[in-house]
Amino acid sequence: MATNQVRASHILIKHQGSRRKASWKDPEGHVISNTTKDSAVAQLHSLREDIITGKAKFDDVASRYSDCSSAKHGGDLGPFGRGQMQKPFEEATYALKIKGEWCQLPANQLMAIKQFWFVITRLLFFCLHMHMTILCLN
Repeated sequence: MATNQVRASHILIKHQGSRRKASWKDPEGHVISNTTKDSAVAQLHSLREDIITGKAKFDDVASRYSDCSSAKHGGDLGPFGRGQMQKPFEEATYALKIKGEWCQLPANQLMAIKQFWFVITRLLFFCLHMHMTILCLN
């Protein structure tokens, strides 16, 4: 991994307003189509709380609940650099300090990233490289 890259893991929760309503665990999108944004946000907050309090491990939660295909890798997106993710997501991830800082994108950026909603923390990966844990709502 190059020094200008980060490595990210995330949990993606889709809802009826998501652009694409299918996922690896709901190929036809039946559950997603019936999930409100409010219930998806509530689920995301609950999962985040379980992770923060130590009731659950992030990779286990991602494997079980994430709608992203990265769930099979515990939510790990692998390393990425600037220009490889949507700009607001990239800016939020690179702006965080190392180790345990949680952040939410401001409400005025929600529309700019097409219904994505992120909660992000950056953890020390090794040496100068960083690993970030991301909870996403799409």
